[in-house]
Amino acid sequence: MSFQLVALAAPVNMAGNYTLTFIADSSCTALPSEVRTRTYSATITAAGNDRSYNIAVSGASVENLGYPPIVVAGDFVAFSFDSDHNLPYLVEQVAPNARVEITGYAEAALGSSGLSAISAPFSGYVEYYGPPAIARCGPLKNHRLILTRQ
Repeated sequence: MSFQLVALAAPVNMAGNYTLTFIADSSCTALPSEVRTRTYSATITAAGNDRSYNIAVSGASVENLGYPPIVVAGDFVAFSFDSDHNLPYLVEQVAPNARVEITGYAEAALGSSGLSAISAPFSGYVEYYGPPAIARCGPLKNHRLILTRQ
């Protein structure tokens, strides 16, 4: 036997252009201060229905290693910044010999606040590879994801 639950409210339309910010958990003291907050441009597009979306993150030195799904049920939004093959979702070259990698997920209930901005706990990893040392922060549940509609 199987069943499917249907949300009572219409799904929030996520399509559009955004600013996406990741903030590392304050307990990640090994991360260099200049990489603790990362901000990118992001474009969200429908993935074939009104409940799932793809997000493309861009910046001068950003590589997307996959399109994470965004799933919507009514005013509830779930983000999965993960890739197949156990690779990070997002890699940013922050210097010729240094990079930041971000992998994880976030969930948010928008409620009556609407979709102008989403701020949610981000569970996962923020990793830095470069001088003066390698710093891996995670898995933690207190990183932050902020998505602001442009």
